[in-house]
Amino acid sequence: MVCSIGRLYAKVNDYAQDNYYTKNQGLENSQWYGQGSEILSLNGQVSIEEYNNAYQGLDTQGNPLRQRQSGKKYNPGRDITLSAPKSISLLGLVKEDKGVIEAHQEAVKTTLSYIEQNCIFTRTGKGGANHLQTDNALFAVFQHDDNRNQDPQLHSHCVIFNQTQGADGKWRSMDNRQLYQQKMTLGMVYHHDLGRRLQTLGYELDWNRDGTFDVRGYSQSQLKEFSTRKQEIENAVGHEASAATKAKACTATRRDKVHQAAEERKEIGQI
Repeated sequence: MVCSIGRLYAKVNDYAQDNYYTKNQGLENSQWYGQGSEILSLNGQVSIEEYNNAYQGLDTQGNPLRQRQSGKKYNPGRDITLSAPKSISLLGLVKEDKGVIEAHQEAVKTTLSYIEQNCIFTRTGKGGANHLQTDNALFAVFQHDDNRNQDPQLHSHCVIFNQTQGADGKWRSMDNRQLYQQKMTLGMVYHHDLGRRLQTLGYELDWNRDGTFDVRGYSQSQLKEFSTRKQEIENAVGHEASAATKAKACTATRRDKVHQAAEERKEIGQI
């Protein structure tokens, strides 16, 4: 799955702990991004206090950024996950090619910039009659390196908080319809920018009909060996199931994270 979008439930500790290959790095693998972060003077590594404030719709001083509607359940934001092809994960995490990791990071930034320029809207007026596009979003990005089965899986959780500043200077909640309507486009933006960067590094790519790719030189059996989560999902709902059905199966079949010692991680790296 190249791009997935879901409601934001995780706390900063969840994002900090969900790493297997770089378990000890914690929040070092996090970063603020977007025009919204610049407006709020949030930059560099994400701190627990900063994240919790943004999660609750507060500024860096703990003051409310926007009004909340009485009696309506609070929505803190969305979790957008951008996931690299399996061959890229093997190159970056198992063979430890830092250039590949950096290519993923830059492709994530390109995708977030696209979101900010094309998908961020809010509503104003009675009943939200006015649909207005803004030019800013507040992202907290957490880079992870494995999935629930501890397969190497390079991906970034891009938390987009539910607040954007209008031209009048007021902060309002976001209208997420464009975000969901362009979900497939977001995956393509990420994938093609990543592919372009890998080609500049000298890697040859095999493109698939759906616009995804893998680095040439890996056999399907090698990729399958490190794709046990994908196999679990397809075993549950079938290979031909829709993306929505597979997304539900992903949640239903998810197991708790288990972290292993550095010695065990090295054994995987030698496979």
